[in-house]
Amino acid sequence: KGKSVRVGAMAKGAGMIAPKMHATMLAFITTDAKISANLLRRALADAVEDTFNSTVIDNDMSTNDTVLVLANGMSEVRIRPKSGEYKKFAAALKYVCDQLALMMAADGEGATKVVVVDVAGAKNEADAKKTARAIVSSDLFKCMVFGGDPNFGRMLAAIGYSGAAVKPERIAIDIEGVPLVRKGIGIFSKQAPRMMKKKQIHFKVELGMGTGKAKAYGCDMTFDYVRINSKYRT
Repeated sequence: KGKSVRVGAMAKGAGMIAPKMHATMLAFITTDAKISANLLRRALADAVEDTFNSTVIDNDMSTNDTVLVLANGMSEVRIRPKSGEYKKFAAALKYVCDQLALMMAADGEGATKVVVVDVAGAKNEADAKKTARAIVSSDLFKCMVFGGDPNFGRMLAAIGYSGAAVKPERIAIDIEGVPLVRKGIGIFSKQAPRMMKKKQIHFKVELGMGTGKAKAYGCDMTFDYVRINSKYRT
């Protein structure tokens, strides 16, 4: 009704981060929306699932991870369940969480590149999440990204052990729109290595099993990551 609601946030990472949100991550979100605690909690839970819970730095988890959202109601815009205002607010909250999650992946310990893995065509959403998270969690995949080597075999291996329903002959993989795999068979492209030099690299995986889709964020594993974590006390 012509009034605005603001959502702002800050977050701290950026090591010991893996799905399930048990990590050394702190995120604080504020809004001036007028919304009940229960409804705000529901909106945050939905936003976190596909953002912070889909981000992997090193596949390790710690104990003090926290995401808080605080609302003071000063906008006087009341957010009610099942309303158009709630849909807009929930979308704004998810956008903020999504941007923070992507920035944390880019800011991972020792990271030089951030990766976005989009999975489509899974049997269901749960399988899509398993696939996306398996890929970004793979140490071999992370090393592949650091070295700039578009080794599709490492991605196919992660897809295979993800626990998702797959048929190899249906799998397709692209890097920045450049084909890497078609019908489960690798394609050696001269363009692919050039795509690997980007600071943010987008991979698209099509499983050909259904309509499930999901996204996950990650980063490369570098010499600096090993240096930082091998001399933690010194």
